[in-house]
Amino acid sequence: MNPVKLIQFFILLIINFLIVAGVNFLVAKTMAKSGEVTFYSILPKSLLLAVFMTILFTLFNRKKDE
Repeated sequence: MNPVKLIQFFILLIINFLIVAGVNFLVAKTMAKSGEVTFYSILPKSLLLAVFMTILFTLFNRKKDE
């Protein structure tokens, strides 16, 4: 794999993770309406969703470029 594409993949992964974690935290905080929801409680789910979204986005762009 090209090093530039690998760097782009990790940058996209980090950006996706931050967006997904922020949205998950706000939704969980709004729905729970209690102090039980912490930022660390949503990190595993956010990481899985961000990896999934990044892989899908990368595969979609690869097919589009060809």
